[in-house]
Amino acid sequence: MSANVSKQLVDNISIILKKSLSADATLAELRNNKQASFEAIFKKEAGFTCTANTFQPYVEEIANDGILAKDLRPSDVNRYREKDRATLYGTS
Repeated sequence: MSANVSKQLVDNISIILKKSLSADATLAELRNNKQASFEAIFKKEAGFTCTANTFQPYVEEIANDGILAKDLRPSDVNRYREKDRATLYGTS
């Protein structure tokens, strides 16, 4: 895979992860207000191996599948993941 395509894939995973962290924060707030009580985001038939009531585990599964399929290094995605958390939550 070309470096350009690999970078674009990692960038897209980074965007999706950032959006999932934001969505998970919203879900946490809804749960605190007793407005979200579901057990999983997706049904078992959706094709994911994980089951969670937040988006991040699903995004990580997709990212890991992309890494394996496209020979990206997990460190690339982890670097973007930490950068996104810092941006979203104002941490470093």
